[in-house]
Amino acid sequence: MWRLFGFFIVLALVLPSCNINKDLMFKTDTEFVFDTLRLGNINAEFKFAPNDMFSFDVLTSEGNVIIEASSATQAVFMPASRSVYNQYMIRPDGFAELPIIGEVFMSGLSISEAQNVLAEKYAQQLVNPYVVVRALNRRALVFNGDGSVGRVVGLLDNNTRLIEVIALGGGLARRANASKIKVIRKINGKDEVYNIDLSKIEGITAANMVIENGDVIYVTPTPDLMLGFTEEILPTVRLVSSILLLTIALERFN
Repeated sequence: MWRLFGFFIVLALVLPSCNINKDLMFKTDTEFVFDTLRLGNINAEFKFAPNDMFSFDVLTSEGNVIIEASSATQAVFMPASRSVYNQYMIRPDGFAELPIIGEVFMSGLSISEAQNVLAEKYAQQLVNPYVVVRALNRRALVFNGDGSVGRVVGLLDNNTRLIEVIALGGGLARRANASKIKVIRKINGKDEVYNIDLSKIEGITAANMVIENGDVIYVTPTPDLMLGFTEEILPTVRLVSSILLLTIALERFN
């Protein structure tokens, strides 16, 4: 009887253990070969595409006047101390409707090219205008070490570093393993995976890695064995124990 009980206990421990910490993602075995870390911008310069969102400021060369759009066809001139953060979408045909100048073809332009194009357009209305364009849908996905819990972090700066993105994503969670941070990036249609260790001060160089649009940052969580035992194994042990006690009671009754 006790041998049978021991068998059930072992079975209860082994079978559910396969499902413990099911929220862990992007697992790699010990033989997995990570790609060589790339610190600078690797992919081609970001270019606008249909359905992309952007904002822009228009300033004079002295920086004391800006244009704030109040509608697609009107604009208000305001002091430069008041920042403008209007959002515009590039239509499927590649054009965007902008204040004063109307339709402008934006698809395929880099941020610097878009700034030059808009500066030329607004030069018909202003003297030596200066234009600052921001791409609003450049983003990275950050999983901060709490299993599958993640955040989408916007990349308004072309040189946003890994440590900044982690901070914007809420920092590292309680379960996070700072020595096992995976950055997944698509380059020329191929996914590259970099392993970064930020648990020691020597990792500060890797922390300055420039994050690009579409990067996935996955901080590996440490397995929560107690949670796994509570959620997976303990109920099975209780069930087996109940069945065994019922079997013993029936044998005694007979």
